[in-house]
Amino acid sequence: MNKGGYMTGMKSLESTVTKLSSVLEIERKVTWVKFIFDKGEYEASDARTLTNKCPYCVMVKSAMAGVSIKASLEQFGCGGAINALGMTISDELSKSGRSALNLGIYKDIGVDYDKFYYYDYVKK
Repeated sequence: MNKGGYMTGMKSLESTVTKLSSVLEIERKVTWVKFIFDKGEYEASDARTLTNKCPYCVMVKSAMAGVSIKASLEQFGCGGAINALGMTISDELSKSGRSALNLGIYKDIGVDYDKFYYYDYVKK
C-alpha cells in the first residue's frame, strides 16, 4: 500500500528509528503513534483492530513488541490516556488536579495544576 509516498516515508522513519536506537543504546524498542482522522484510512490500515477495551500503556507495549494495532476512542480503557492525548476535553476534576492527586500520581495539587494549566494553554 503506497498512498502518496506513505510507505516511502515509513521506510525512512523506520531507518531513522533504527539509527537512533543504535546511537542511544536504547533497551526498549522505539515506537510511534499515528493519529488517523479519516475513517477510510483507518479501515484501510493493515494494523490489527482491537476488539475490546485496552489501556493505552498496553497498546504502546504491543507496539514496542512489533505488533501494529489500531483503536478507536471507544476502545481506550484508560481515561487518563484519553485526556493526556487530547482526545477529549478534560473535565473539571482532571483540570483541577484532584483526580491525579487522588490516585497518588503527584505529591501535591500544585504540581498537577501547573501541568494542566500549561496543557490547556498550549491547546488554545
